[in-house]
Amino acid sequence: MTIGTRVVGRLGSLLMLSCLMAGCGDRGRVAVREVRGVVLLNGNPMRGGGSIAFLPVNSQQGKGAGGTIDSEGRYVLSTYGDGDGCMSGTFRVVVNQSVWDEPENRGDDAEKASGQKPQIVKRVGNEEIIPAIYSHVQESPVIVEILPDGDPNVTIDLASPPSRS
Repeated sequence: MTIGTRVVGRLGSLLMLSCLMAGCGDRGRVAVREVRGVVLLNGNPMRGGGSIAFLPVNSQQGKGAGGTIDSEGRYVLSTYGDGDGCMSGTFRVVVNQSVWDEPENRGDDAEKASGQKPQIVKRVGNEEIIPAIYSHVQESPVIVEILPDGDPNVTIDLASPPSRS
């Protein structure tokens, strides 16, 4: 056995051990199913975009799912990979809304030349901002049940002011 073969063999063993420790493959994963939908505020698509998370309420095997909400309120959930969905179970839904647009960074020279600092722009009107409770991991009142064979379209209907279920 040459030195090169031993190094490659050891690297291969280390790689395999790393994969086992990190959970390589599908072992230990809970089955997920497609889940997508729309977030509404008072019956209208939530404006501004943001993020959404489905956090398990019960102590069930697996993990929560999350996704990005687009400017029309639409989302697609991901658990292990992009758009793969969510496991079945009961979840607390947490929604974060993007209300402000960050200014474009034009660099220090451009800022000095113009004499103006970049401005943050509000993209959502006050009446379209979701109540803060929907962003609270432990207190969001939105609870959904994802069934193994249920409809993949899940509408999240938020109210301002919020109502407790």
